[in-house]
Amino acid sequence: CLRGYIEDGVNGVICEKDVGEMKRRVASFRRSPDAAAMAERTRALYSEKFGFGQLARRIKELFNHE
Repeated sequence: CLRGYIEDGVNGVICEKDVGEMKRRVASFRRSPDAAAMAERTRALYSEKFGFGQLARRIKELFNHE
């Protein structure tokens, strides 16, 4: 269900449903110097893909479609 929302290492961390792996991935993410940059990319990608501007563009396309 995360496909299209999260890209591993770009705007989030994806791992198997295993408690040990989840703990390792979260711990390594928290220590990463890229964590702040990843959070910023997450905000930008969300706005680009799912924000109000994107919704407005899609509605406009629907009205303009004949």
